[in-house]
Amino acid sequence: MLCSVCLLFSVVLTAAVCLGGDRFAKERKITPLMREARSGDSLSITGQVYAIEEKSEYQILYLKNNTVEFQRQMLEESKFIVYDTSKQKVKAGNKAAAEGKVKFFEEPRNPGNFNEKQYYEKQGIHACMWTDSIKVTDSRVWKVRDSLFSFRRKWKAVLYEFMGEKQGALLSGIMLGDKSDIDPEIKELYQINGIGHILAISGVQTLFLA
Repeated sequence: MLCSVCLLFSVVLTAAVCLGGDRFAKERKITPLMREARSGDSLSITGQVYAIEEKSEYQILYLKNNTVEFQRQMLEESKFIVYDTSKQKVKAGNKAAAEGKVKFFEEPRNPGNFNEKQYYEKQGIHACMWTDSIKVTDSRVWKVRDSLFSFRRKWKAVLYEFMGEKQGALLSGIMLGDKSDIDPEIKELYQINGIGHILAISGVQTLFLA
């Protein structure tokens, strides 16, 4: 009976995805930007910052409700990632504008490698870009979410202070999802011993859970 129910559910789910397309599978959606641009094309984008991740040399800004200017066309893009090397102070809720060259996520070249394309497109994110400048066009702040990001930064500083750089980086990766400072050899040891999933937690998802 259980097998029959599971089989029926699988058939219904498959039919829904095949017939419904991107309404049921975000990764199948073709956005206006994907139709018009190619990786390496220059564009400018304006959107609202809904999440921030800090790395040692850059910050990652997650934008939503975006307007993209590309070859004199104004296109809508629901979500987008901007890698900002200037590390200008930006808060959750701000509207920001940036310019750079777009990059669309690609399938892994080798079997078994991390599928970046699938990972981001399931979140409704289809493209990213690097920039060396960010301009805040609207300074309104989501106070609760920005407080969570601030708390995360302070928590990381405390871990480094009391645990040292090496252990602090490891705990930061496990507890906060910030893996930027973890020793590559330690990452490899976790993977060899089959516990690499412990370091695979997303800092953004951890904050949403909190």
